[in-house]
Parts: sequence; structure tokens; C-alpha cells
Amino acid sequence: MDGFRQELFRSLKGRICLTHWKSPVQVWPRIWCLSFLTILARIFWFSGWMFLFLRGVTGGGSERCCARKVEKQRGRMTRGLISLPLDLLLRRNQPQIRAQVLNVVNDAFGADGMGVIEIMGVAETLRTYRAARMQLLRAARQCARLDEEQQTELSRPEYGYMYGWSRGKEEFDASKSGSGQRDSLKVSYYMDFPANHFRNVWPDESLVPNLKASFTRVALTLYSLGMELAFCCDQLMKAKNVGAPSLHDALADSTTHKGRLLYYCSPVRDSTHTSGPSPQWCGLHSDHGAITGLVPSLTCDEEVDQHDEPEILKQGTGLTVLGPDGNMSEVRLDPSSVAFQVGEVAQVISGGSFRATPHSVPLELSPHEGVQRARSSFALFLQPSRDFSLGSPETGLFTPSGVPPLEKRFVPGDTFGQFEARTLAAYRVAETEQAQEVKL
Repeated sequence: MDGFRQELFRSLKGRICLTHWKSPVQVWPRIWCLSFLTILARIFWFSGWMFLFLRGVTGGGSERCCARKVEKQRGRMTRGLISLPLDLLLRRNQPQIRAQVLNVVNDAFGADGMGVIEIMGVAETLRTYRAARMQLLRAARQCARLDEEQQTELSRPEYGYMYGWSRGKEEFDASKSGSGQRDSLKVSYYMDFPANHFRNVWPDESLVPNLKASFTRVALTLYSLGMELAFCCDQLMKAKNVGAPSLHDALADSTTHKGRLLYYCSPVRDSTHTSGPSPQWCGLHSDHGAITGLVPSLTCDEEVDQHDEPEILKQGTGLTVLGPDGNMSEVRLDPSSVAFQVGEVAQVISGGSFRATPHSVPLELSPHEGVQRARSSFALFLQPSRDFSLGSPETGLFTPSGVPPLEKRFVPGDTFGQFEARTLAAYRVAETEQAQEVKL
């Protein structure tokens, strides 16, 4: 009997006191009771997990949690803009959070908003985007430092410099002065999305490695999220009884989305820079497309060897936005976020329900001697096809001082192509000046 009791208690791992039981007659009822309680506990444990699983599948509870997360983000201006988590944007169709997401978009894009929204957590969720963004922004510096022969080979003047390499092709603040301020410190590299567009021109991989691959990854990310926001804009216009065509459908049917890789040179290295009371890397303007996607920029020390990696001084800063109250606010993006702003097409077709975002990039001078700051950034302009009709809106053609007036660039009944041509002409440097191309 002693051997039986010892084996039994070993199987129960010592959880039952040996002195309590004197015989098998006393042992078995207690074993049955213990087994019953164990089975009952496991049933309750399994039922609890099934309950939580089914609530997650059907959306019960999770949508209320999402709604609270959205509500927490609404109106937050701690870094100069309203933010929306990526996971909530992608779940915008869930009934419990749909209205909240639309309210956030309206707060950002509406007539009284700043015109900018931050989508949070993109780099944390999409790892391939995170690596591609760094590759793309580093490629901007390599594009800026191409030699004169390579610049000429990669430029496309026959297409108005809207493909490939260019520098010094725009003027800003022309409404305030006769000639405007030329953007001689800004190097651009244009490409259409999708990347296989027949007019795109790509440098050799030995000159600018991974430019096409990183552009494709980053542009696809911005395009996908921009289309989600375009759908939200459609829902807002429908709720406001705006008889406008679908912005989402217009962008989905287009093959003319434009990517622009930018490198803002240090004025210390460039003797062509003319200082003024308010020096600018890029003057005040509004994008003429529908929605613009932006990645966090890189501000680096430019005074390093061409083949060395520059030190990253800051990320996600430099852009300033003119609000509806007439005040300029700096946009500071988290490195894991992306941002979107409103273009003039969205303002026009919505009759002013959305306000195009006037913005600029002030020149950033380093307070430390020997540090020459340069800035890399990338924008994807989502825009309709050139034959898309913008309609004849009776309202919504307001523009702030310093931006070429919409009334002079838009004619009721215009296609996007006609409107784009007038807008580019308003910013384009005269052909006689284009011959005086600034060289690095």
C-alpha cells in the first residue's frame, strides 16, 4: 500500500498532503473531485478564450476601442498637424469608427483645416518601405552631385523638365515682384508612377544605385494610402451634398501620378544664392494636383566627401504651412510617419470644401560654424488624367497672397491638362533664363 500511495502522490506532483489519506477508499473520492474541478476550470478557460476570439472576429469591442483611439488623436496639434494611426485608416469601413475617421480627415483637409494629415506608424508596419525611404533620400544627394555631362544626359527639356534631372526651373512669389525668386538651390529628379512609364529616365546603377527600386516601393506606399484618403474625401463630399465627381475614381483611372525627388543645397556651397529678409529653399505655393504624399525629410551635413555618408542632423522637419488664419506653422513629421496635403484639383472640384495647402521650405542655416545643411525629400503628386474635366465650380477659387491666383490659371470647364499647363507656365522661368542653368 505504501508503494501505491507514493506512486499516486508522485503523479499529483505533491499537491496532496500524504497524511490526509489513509487508504484507497479515502483517496479515490478526492481524486474524482480534483479531476472534476480541473475539467471545469479548463472548460471555463476555453470558453473565455473563445469569447474573446469571437468578439475580435465580429468587431465587438475592438471598434469601440478604435473609436477611442481616433477620438484621442482628433485635433492634436503638438507637432503642427493632425495625426491618424495607419491601422485605423485601413479599417475605415468598420461602422463604429467610420464617422470618427472621416471627422479626422475633415479636420485636416476641410476649409478650416491646416491642409495636412499625418499617417502614423507606416515605417513600423511596412518594413520594406522604411529601408526604401532611406535609400531614396540618399539617392537625392547622389543625383545632385552628378557632373555636367550626366546632368545633361538625364534632363528632358522637350518635356518641360518634368522628367529626369533639373535645377533652377521655377520662380516663386512672382505676384509680389516682377520677376519672382528663382529656386536655384533646389535640385529635382522627376519620374512618373508607375515607374515603367515610357518617358521616365533612370541613371545608371553605378551612378545612383537603387533609385528605381526605392522609388517604386516608396511611391506605391504613398499611392495606396493616398487612395484611402481620396475615398474618405468622396464620403465627405457626399455628406456635404457636393455634386462633384469621385476623386478616388479619377485618381484610380490616372497613369500620370508624378514623383519628385528633391535635394535642397546648402547656400554656403552655392555662390549663386542671394540672401534676403526671408531666405527660402522653396517659396510659397500650392500643389496643383489632387493629393500630395510626403515622406519625412532628411537634413544632413553637406560638407563631407562625395562618396561618404553625410551625418543626419534631423528628420521630418523643414516644411511650413500657411494656415487659414494667415499664420505659418512648421510641420514636424515623426520618422515612422508619412503626410498628405491637399492640392488645388481637390479644392476646385469640391467647390472649396477642401482647401489647397499653401506651403514653403524656409532656408535652414546652421548655428554651428563648418556645418553646411542640406535637405532631401520626396513627394508623390496624385493627379487625374490630363483629359479629366474639372467642371465649372462657382466657389472655391480663393488663393492666398503670394500664390498665383486660381482665377488666372483655371477656366471653368478646363481639363486637368489645360489647368496644369497654365499653372506650370505661372511658375516657369523664362526660356532665356533657362539657358543659364546653375551647375553644382
